[in-house]
Amino acid sequence: SQVPSHWTRNIKATLTNAGVEFNKTANIILNLEEAQETRQIASYNDNAKAAEYQLMSELTFSVEDKQGTLLIPKRVLVSERIYQYDEDLLAGKSEEEALLKQEMQRDLIRQLVQQFRLAIEPDTDEPDNDKPETDEPENNPKKPIARLYHQW
Repeated sequence: SQVPSHWTRNIKATLTNAGVEFNKTANIILNLEEAQETRQIASYNDNAKAAEYQLMSELTFSVEDKQGTLLIPKRVLVSERIYQYDEDLLAGKSEEEALLKQEMQRDLIRQLVQQFRLAIEPDTDEPDNDKPETDEPENNPKKPIARLYHQW
């Protein structure tokens, strides 16, 4: 797998916070295939030096069940940002770039979680016949939205 550990840690934490339980015997498998970050010059100043940089982050993943049926076919999520560059303010710009990269990573992970939830949530048009009709709040602890196995 070509997904850096800081990505996998953040993905696992975000999915856990969203109600996903990680379990080796789960029926749903999340395949993280690649996470990539690039930086390139977006524009030049009058001295032919970089005036702006474009940052791009990509996250490639798929979700399948244990039988190999794709719930989410291989998908590439992309996030881009452009920031102004001034070599006289180098320290501040590297901090800005690091913050932008973190923001982009969070954005991609949010997208992944959103798409994952849509793929695994049951159809909400169907009534839940297993639930007794009562006005009392549920006393049961919250069930996980999914049990997930990961291969990363």
